[in-house]
Amino acid sequence: MEYADGDTLENKCLKARNKGEQLDPKEILDWIIEIGVAMYAMNIQEMIHMDIKSENIFLSNGIAKLKNPSISRLLKNIYECYNDYRPSYY
Repeated sequence: MEYADGDTLENKCLKARNKGEQLDPKEILDWIIEIGVAMYAMNIQEMIHMDIKSENIFLSNGIAKLKNPSISRLLKNIYECYNDYRPSYY
């Protein structure tokens, strides 16, 4: 795993809220695209992250990166994901 200097998305949001500032919408859109590309790359390798949240999105030089890839798993097929993670109604 590469070294990423910076802060988490959660900390950046909390700092902006405490200062009464708003995050730049273009920057947010860039982060969404970058996280989507990372998720797509994991999907191609038949992996699922299982713990995507603002704490696990690292911002390094304005680029969003997923961290904590150890919480991921390989999927044998698409139905495995549904059977293991479907909501329980009872």
